[in-house]
Amino acid sequence: MWQQALQALLKKMGIEFWLPLPLVGLGFWLGGQWITHQALSRPQPLPQPLAIRSQQQATLTLDILSMEARIRRDHTRIEIFTTSPTLRRLEYELPERDPQQIARRLAQELGIPLEQVGGLIRYRFDD
Repeated sequence: MWQQALQALLKKMGIEFWLPLPLVGLGFWLGGQWITHQALSRPQPLPQPLAIRSQQQATLTLDILSMEARIRRDHTRIEIFTTSPTLRRLEYELPERDPQQIARRLAQELGIPLEQVGGLIRYRFDD
C-alpha cells in the first residue's frame, strides 16, 4: 500500500526521470576523462622533424620627426622619434663618434637618404 503511494508520488513529481540524471552525468564525465587521458598521453610521432627553412624580415616604414644623438667618450646613443602611434621611439647605440660617420651609418640602417638624416639629427656631446 505505501509502495503504491510512493510510486504515485514519484510519478507525480517526475523523480523517476530526475533521479538517474546525476549518475548519467557522472558516467559521461568519467568516460570523457578516460578518453582524454588516453588520447593525450599517447606520443604522436612527427612525420618530419621541424626545421626553419627561411627567415623573414619585417620592413617598417615610419615617418621620422627628429633624431637626437648623444656622443659620449666610447659610444653614441641615438634616439629617433616617429609619428607612429605604436612605435614612438627607436634607440640605436653605435661605436662611432664622428658625426659624419654617425649620419652615414644611420642612413644605411634606416634606408633613407643621407641628406634626410642630416636635416633631422641633432648632436649633443656628453662627457
